Amino acid sequence: MMLTSIFEIAALRNVLNMKVKYLWTRQPTGAGGKGAYYYMRGVPTDLQSFYRGANIKVALEATTVAQAAHRIAVINRAYEAEWQG
Repeated sequence: MMLTSIFEIAALRNVLNMKVKYLWTRQPTGAGGKGAYYYMRGVPTDLQSFYRGANIKVALEATTVAQAAHRIAVINRAYEAEWQG
């Protein structure tokens, strides 16, 4: 499929839907507020005594879902490697 105009690209952008595992978003608050993206996942039960709670939550400081997805991949690899120890 070849897109021929900027309008077709804009229309397609509204159709695509991407799900990212461990992505949690906070909706914007107030006028002109920005939403926030977070990495959030549960800690394995046998490791919870080493963490502050049952979940890990990290602010991603990303402005797009694509940036957030990349940062989630990096963070998740680090936790998985730590847990495989």
